[in-house]
Amino acid sequence: MATPPAWLALFGNRIAQHMHAIDMLAPIGCHFQLEEQIWVVTLFCSSTEIVGGERDGESTYSRFSLDVQAVASEFEQVEAIEWQNDPEGDLDDLGTHIGIMGQLEGTRIWLRILSKPPRGMRSGRIAHLKDEKFIELW
Repeated sequence: MATPPAWLALFGNRIAQHMHAIDMLAPIGCHFQLEEQIWVVTLFCSSTEIVGGERDGESTYSRFSLDVQAVASEFEQVEAIEWQNDPEGDLDDLGTHIGIMGQLEGTRIWLRILSKPPRGMRSGRIAHLKDEKFIELW
């Protein structure tokens, strides 16, 4: 895996500011990798695992809206904006997401913002119903 460049955390934080919570957002995760001179950056809200009560063990997902125009304005140049409404098949771990291909300071970036965490990702937060509190895991 490539070492993350210094701009990556700043970029991810700026993009996350355009994710507007409908309810309380769980921690936001970021995956990244360098593929053929393009930084592939994937942002998503983690799931919340419920502990206790009738729904013990269930996972819930944060609801949010995304200001797509503001996200696109974070790039110096936008080459493409795409929307995928469902997984492309059984091997597609990303599911519903928006993708933006663009450039920032001479670096090509393929940004993907997922509606839910990738399949198989562990929860980033626990909701303890008995104690009426959230515990952030990452």
